[in-house]
Amino acid sequence: MNVRRSVERLPEAMKRLIASDPAVKARLEPGMELADALSDPEWAEAWLHRCRDADQLAVLRGVLQKYGANPFEPERIAADAEEELGLTGAEARVAIAKLRRSGIVFAVRKSWGDRLIYVPHDAVALWQPLLLPADNRPLTLEETWEVVPNAADYRPSLALGLLSAWHEIARKPVARTAKGAPQQAAVTRVAAAMRLEAEALNGLLPVYPYAEQVPPQAMLALDLGLVCGVLNERDGVIGVHRSGLDEWLGLTLSEADRRLQDLVMVRYCASRPALHLTFSAALGLSAGTWHTEGRIGGEWQSREEADGRLALLEALGWIERGAWRGQTVIRRRMEPMGYDGGEEGPFILQPDGEILVPPDVGLATRWTLSDVAEMEKADELCVYRLTRRSCEEAFRLGYSLGEMLDVLERGFRAPVPGPVRAALRDWFASLGRTELVEALVLRADSKEVADVVASDADIAGMILERIGDRHFLVDAAAGQTIRAKLRQVGYPPADAGRTERGATDQSRSGGERPESGERPESGERGWLGIGSALSAFEADRGITGTEELFPGLGDIPAAWVTRPRRYHPTTSKELIRRAIEWRTAVRLEQEGGARYFAPRSMRENGASWVAEGRWRHSSGVGESVGDPMEPARVRAEEVAELMIVLPDLEELETN
Repeated sequence: MNVRRSVERLPEAMKRLIASDPAVKARLEPGMELADALSDPEWAEAWLHRCRDADQLAVLRGVLQKYGANPFEPERIAADAEEELGLTGAEARVAIAKLRRSGIVFAVRKSWGDRLIYVPHDAVALWQPLLLPADNRPLTLEETWEVVPNAADYRPSLALGLLSAWHEIARKPVARTAKGAPQQAAVTRVAAAMRLEAEALNGLLPVYPYAEQVPPQAMLALDLGLVCGVLNERDGVIGVHRSGLDEWLGLTLSEADRRLQDLVMVRYCASRPALHLTFSAALGLSAGTWHTEGRIGGEWQSREEADGRLALLEALGWIERGAWRGQTVIRRRMEPMGYDGGEEGPFILQPDGEILVPPDVGLATRWTLSDVAEMEKADELCVYRLTRRSCEEAFRLGYSLGEMLDVLERGFRAPVPGPVRAALRDWFASLGRTELVEALVLRADSKEVADVVASDADIAGMILERIGDRHFLVDAAAGQTIRAKLRQVGYPPADAGRTERGATDQSRSGGERPESGERPESGERGWLGIGSALSAFEADRGITGTEELFPGLGDIPAAWVTRPRRYHPTTSKELIRRAIEWRTAVRLEQEGGARYFAPRSMRENGASWVAEGRWRHSSGVGESVGDPMEPARVRAEEVAELMIVLPDLEELETN
């Protein structure tokens, strides 16, 4: 679930609480909406600058690294904190409650009451560069001369690959079979248009339906096309949605790729933290500059996993890789030069009909070129060619010779060369001279019946031609009318697909009606139906306070949580039991010094006890976090003075 949807579902009391934060308030006063404020990188930096709570920072960093945008239960992060972050469970739960009040994490309630916490999927990339920076070092100019780029073939950006695939769908829409799967021949054509090997997409897409029939390149094109509104589905056929296509073609190539980068990170990476962090870090690099891999290559994943994910980014046309002094270096691809949303550049039309398309040519022009010319090479300088076959396709799409010449002159910004004009005139001269007309065949089972049918004046007017004794060609548009007339003359027609047992062609060939829930959703959610199950749960309307985090806090003596004291073993046992229940630490006066101990279990022996848990490393709670806590065992007789140590609750007590 994204930030905007998460904010919309918040109760008003929580919205007011988040809006009262100084960093948020500063952005709301000029008129910014709360969802926009919580998506603003400047707000994130301001919050981080003001935050002095090491527990919150450690917990948020741990959540990003382990869960990404996946939801988790508060008790899960409490256990993680003890095992991995050097925090007590109480400190982690309090940190989560404070992060909720800051609008950084959100919560939902399952139908049975359990709470789930999550970071909105579009907020992961907001916090990654601040809390888990990639630490890539840019190479100096002198070092750059030593870089050897990968020898792999040039990879067009994903935006160009999708444009070709969507154009193929515009020519020949993708129909579903009776079982709901897209027709295999259609998706094979779409996959080929992407000009991307299936292996290059390893690790990107989640498990999807009909994977055996649908190549991953085609699934990517269908899913992103539906999400972007370029494609839609009607009556089991996926085709181009004209208004959505027009909106997409109005983008610059850079804008389209940036939008796709956001979509890919949200749809395919957000639920896989290491993948999300890799994409976020690599795409956050300054374009055109070689960098060492830094943390991208090691801290979040194994060496092999890092190589696979960087290869994926390279295949999508967003980064380049190379070698420098025996190590891998990467750089983000430069955006097209000279095209910042203003006037795009022209293409180059050669006298032999070859068309050279530089990077600054826009998406709309490229789409039109795909209508009228054949692509020969997808490279930084794309190559199209005008051919007799491309003219046939253009004519089929409705282009006249004049319109074709107009398209070429507008994109070339000069008169069409004479040899090209002559060739086009020659090729178009033969087009449209013949025509295939759709017709129906009316068949009688005898000459006598055929003669009766032909003698009816109304039916005779719809017969195009009699073929032999028993067959007629009839106007396909008049099929329903002829059916009614045949019924009137006493010879109602049978269905062409009828078998001896009355089965239709579809059922005879093994077709089945789709099972309930088998067909994937389309539209806003795309083909894959990727969407967090969080939307099925109610937003958590409660504001977590101290009583919920520490039940019974008001019922114990205040001295238990305010200052160390010497207690009778029976009382100290109750104090330890309460610390275990709250998953918090206690301060022990032991051998002349104070230590912090987080008890997790206790064995009793009359008034005495033995507690097992972990030592805290820091000299004081809340001062530093990091390494896991050391296992420890404490006996009642070893304790001189004792108190329960709670995290700072001041912020939670102010609503």
